[in-house]
Amino acid sequence: MYREVIEHPDSLPPVIKKHLDLTSGRDKGRLYRVIRADWSDEQRREQFTRALPGDATTAELVAMLAHPNGWHRTTAARLLYERNDPAAVGELRKLLDKSGAPIEGRVLALYGLQSAGQLDSAVLQATLSAAEPELREHAAKLASRWLREPAHEESPSRAGAERALIALADDPDLNVRYRVAFALGDCGDAPRIAALAKIVKRDAANVDVQVAVLSSLTQGAESLLHALIADQEFAATPAGRTFLAEIARQIGARGDQRELASLAADVVAARQLKQPIASELLVAALRGAGGQAADVRTQLSTQAAAIEPLIKDLVAASLQVAVDENAETEARVAAVNQLAMGEFVAVAPTLGELIAPHQPQEVQAAALAALRQFSEGDISEPVVAAWRGMSPALRLQGADLLLSRAATAAALVAAVESGQLTSRDLDPSTIQRLKTHADAAVRERAVKAFAASASTRDEVLAAYAKALELDGNVDQGRALFRKHCVVCHRREGVGTEVGADLATVLTRTPEALLVNVLDPNREVDPKFIQYNIVTVDGLAHSGVVSAETASTVTLTGAEKATQTVPRADIDVMESTGLSLMPEGFEREIDPQGIADLIAYLRSEL
Repeated sequence: MYREVIEHPDSLPPVIKKHLDLTSGRDKGRLYRVIRADWSDEQRREQFTRALPGDATTAELVAMLAHPNGWHRTTAARLLYERNDPAAVGELRKLLDKSGAPIEGRVLALYGLQSAGQLDSAVLQATLSAAEPELREHAAKLASRWLREPAHEESPSRAGAERALIALADDPDLNVRYRVAFALGDCGDAPRIAALAKIVKRDAANVDVQVAVLSSLTQGAESLLHALIADQEFAATPAGRTFLAEIARQIGARGDQRELASLAADVVAARQLKQPIASELLVAALRGAGGQAADVRTQLSTQAAAIEPLIKDLVAASLQVAVDENAETEARVAAVNQLAMGEFVAVAPTLGELIAPHQPQEVQAAALAALRQFSEGDISEPVVAAWRGMSPALRLQGADLLLSRAATAAALVAAVESGQLTSRDLDPSTIQRLKTHADAAVRERAVKAFAASASTRDEVLAAYAKALELDGNVDQGRALFRKHCVVCHRREGVGTEVGADLATVLTRTPEALLVNVLDPNREVDPKFIQYNIVTVDGLAHSGVVSAETASTVTLTGAEKATQTVPRADIDVMESTGLSLMPEGFEREIDPQGIADLIAYLRSEL
């Protein structure tokens, strides 16, 4: 459309609104229709003189599912669903079986049969073995729903559908294998594990496939781990070791005695074969256990007598390497990771020392990650003590660590209350997370602790309106962007893409950008709203919901740090109603800096 200002008047602060003509563009037109440039006049007439779907018979609607125009296809599908005409079933079957028909139409026909309750095992098996990968992909997706329906749990035709689905574990198309990995969670254990193993060995390096496979392991995780670790060639590859560790993490998180017994046996066997994966599995299982790590360690030791001395030997060796400043950084990081297996009183002093500024950043980050695995002891003390010497990136990680539990989040607020830290020692995102923490007591204390530095957004905008009259320097703006904004935004190949795509801001007015930067919660796109999740073991996570499946929720935070949480582990999930981008940026930048930043954001690259 041609309106110059598309924001709703209520979303604009008065200090900016008074400079705008909100009706500018009222005398202009708008796009009416977009057509292909290579269409002939005859094609154009045919396209726009056809009967619209609402005037069509049921048979015509089914035929229209194969229409070249997407609107016609989706509208026809909607009308078929609304009419629920039994006469459509036969026509849908014909379209689905018509090999020469457009694939979009055949896929819609498949979904039409499903919504009509006419998707049976025979149709599923035929579609799962179709020549077209698009059909196989959608058939696998629908097979998962079909297998979960109570009416099909004991159906004689269930076995045939399962066999057809399992056969696709060898499918040449990645998208098909991805969908099959999700759907296999609804199949019987033995064939499911064998099929998942095939997919993993082929696609272990694909993160999306990893997530799909893991989602199908609500049962049988220990069986898949055992099958994969037996393949020593696979277990020796970087992708294989990463995936095996992820299964061990999932087993540790569940704490199931039978799964832990199998894991313990596999660890002992791998240790006897001198496979490095043995220690990695232990570390992953204890990390997955989170606050229950001590209990999981006890269970593992109970299941296999060799586990406890193995852990002690590994921790003792790791303590030596972790503090050896002559060792390679990579070796030190690996050693620090293994310290998470130790007892808190034995390793906490070393981990606290490793957060010191003179240590390599990778070692500091690993030490923070290791501290996160302990629920006992005061992990906040060494982190708060080292806070002022941490780099911005490490402070974000330290904030994630402390805010993951109510007690440690309270310790961070207490450091501000006592004067050990000031509000300027915490970035705006950490302050916002404290003020919106899942624990009510932490929220209340944080609001009081940071109240003295709070200003209303309208006051801030009024104070910074002078930036709109200043000449901005693009180079200075670039430097400010790279200092403050790259944890969530990306431009010129620098930064991470968590927040809004900055390609869309080139045409925004300076006034609009001023509001976006200083008052990010005035108007928030739902996909950038921050959520809090508290798991059943008390861990807190926050970020935007970047992905969801039937069994998991993925949150993404600053620096694109992601956390995939099984739905079964979620105790509380709620929206903060606020943007992931925090308020308070005015504490980091003056009006000239805002002018420079706006100039950079609006510059052509």
